[in-house]
Amino acid sequence: MHGENLQELTLLAGVGMSLKQVLAATTSIAGELITPVGSVGRLAPTSVADVVLNGTLNSVGQLNDLPRMIERICKDGRNQFPVQAAG
Repeated sequence: MHGENLQELTLLAGVGMSLKQVLAATTSIAGELITPVGSVGRLAPTSVADVVLNGTLNSVGQLNDLPRMIERICKDGRNQFPVQAAG
């Protein structure tokens, strides 16, 4: 179900994938399966990017905390969920 895919990261780590492998599987590798090679799944010139900027992720043990670590989600250079002004 859309919006629950962060839970899959913990499952991938649970079967022995390293943090680097989990992140690659959910970004560059997954992107190459659905679009032309090299156009998504990485931050690089000419890439089409949906970018999640988060806090420091150092270990697979932090994957369950990832939803709380997300600071911003951008697409085509635009913040998709701008912080609403209080008041």
